[in-house]
This record gives sequence, C-alpha cells and structure tokens, in this order.
Amino acid sequence: MKRMLKLQIADSSYCLQSYKNHLEELKKTAREGKDPLCTRCDEFGFVIGTDSKTSSKENLIPIMCHCVSDEKSKIERKIEDLEIIIKRYNNVFNKLDNDMTLNIFAERFNNQKLVSSIKKYLELGSMNSLYIEGESGTGKTTMLKMLWQIYAINNIKALYMKASSFEDMHKNLFNKNAQDRDLKSSIDAKIDNIKFADIIMIDDIDSVGFHYAAEGYYKLFDKIRELEKTVILTSNKSYSGLMNSLNIKTRKDNIEEIKGRLTSRLKNLNIIELEMHKSKELITA
Repeated sequence: MKRMLKLQIADSSYCLQSYKNHLEELKKTAREGKDPLCTRCDEFGFVIGTDSKTSSKENLIPIMCHCVSDEKSKIERKIEDLEIIIKRYNNVFNKLDNDMTLNIFAERFNNQKLVSSIKKYLELGSMNSLYIEGESGTGKTTMLKMLWQIYAINNIKALYMKASSFEDMHKNLFNKNAQDRDLKSSIDAKIDNIKFADIIMIDDIDSVGFHYAAEGYYKLFDKIRELEKTVILTSNKSYSGLMNSLNIKTRKDNIEEIKGRLTSRLKNLNIIELEMHKSKELITA
C-alpha cells in the first residue's frame, strides 16, 4: 500500500460544513495586500532593490515585498472548492451531516478508544488498509462518511461503494429485461474508477455473501492490489469470519474457484482491524 500524505487539517474538529464555517470566519479578518507591521517595504508593499548585475544607484528597481499576500482571495477559492466537494458528498450520501466530527462521534457513541485509534491511523498516513467491524447501529457507515470528509478536505480522493448496490448491479445482469451491455459497462466503469482514487471505501462488504458479484469483487480487488490502493472496509463480521464465509460451498458453478482467488486477494491486504460496539447508553435506551 502507498503511504498517504500526513493530513494537514485538524481532523478531529472539522467536517466539511464546520471547516467551511471556519474558513468564512478567517475570511473576515484575512489580509488583502501588505502586512501593516512589515518594516522592509513602503506603504504600497514595495522594497527598493538593486539590480543583481550592478550596484549602481541608477539601476535601483522596485521589488514586491514577501509580506504582500492576497489571503482573502485564497480563502475564497478554498470555500468555492469546498462547495463543490459538499455537492459531491450529497450525491454519494444524499445529505451532509453538519454536526458530526470524530470528537462528537466519540462522545455520542461512547467510543473514545476507537476514535483515538482512527486519529492515529490518519496522522501516520496509512500503508495499511482498515477493517471496521461491528453490528448494525454501531456507527460504521457514519464513520465512513466522516473519513470521506476528512480525506476530501485534505485533497485525498476517496471512492465510496455500497456493497449491496454492487451486488444488485451484478444480480440485474441475470435479468432478461435488463440492458446487459449497458449494465456491464457501468460495472466495468465503477471498477475502473479505482485508478482515480487514493482510497477505496466499501460499506457492509459481508452483507451480500459475494454470490452474484464474486467475479466483480475479484476484478475489483485485483485492481486494488495492482495499483497498491488503500482500502477501508466495514462489515458485521470479523475479518476471519469474512474469510470463512467465502469458503462455504453454495453453488455448483465456478463460484468456488472465483471465491478462492478473491480470498487470496483479501488476505493480501495489510489489514488493521477495529471493532465497534454500541455504548451502554444506546443498549439500554
């Protein structure tokens, strides 16, 4: 796996909307022009310099001081970029959660230890894939949504896939009324999109049993291995449980051969396994 660049944003404090609000506050006091405290330049931001080829006073030329900066325009461009990213998020997840951050997640789900591990994973810049396991309601999808935003803020491209949707696409290939050629092209395009992403997120990877989409997953993980991409998976099963489920004989065709090759690709991942639990407050409510 390729190492991700260290994140430059305080990931525990910002989601896309709160980071946008933070930038809008910075914009109010942002500088347009020279630093008023600078003593090296005149009121217009120019330093009188000498031509490097001669020290003659006749060749003195005005040079823009290093203190001159259009901070406001730079922040405005960042805000514009964020608005585009927020629209992209809404296309993937339907609605932006304006409040949820890693710190808030730790409080609401009473899972500070897990969030500390996630922060360390982000801070190090991963050469490992992440496998997040836990029963329904523990916040696995919420965690992926937060991670997607953190990576987006840091210009790291994350491709999100819902396993059930990937399975349904393959299932529809067997539907006589489906436009098989167009559907197959859509599946191939989704797999091919891996090359444009830095991180691939697959949500609830165990939920479909890999029956219809086993060959698609094989191609997907083969491409992930070839391009050395980082993967973040969520599942109701443990990682060893997922491996075991692939070895159950359920069909008579070549699905077992495909599953075997798929298992080898999954085992090839450098996995950090994290387990999520419901808090006591959530269990008794």
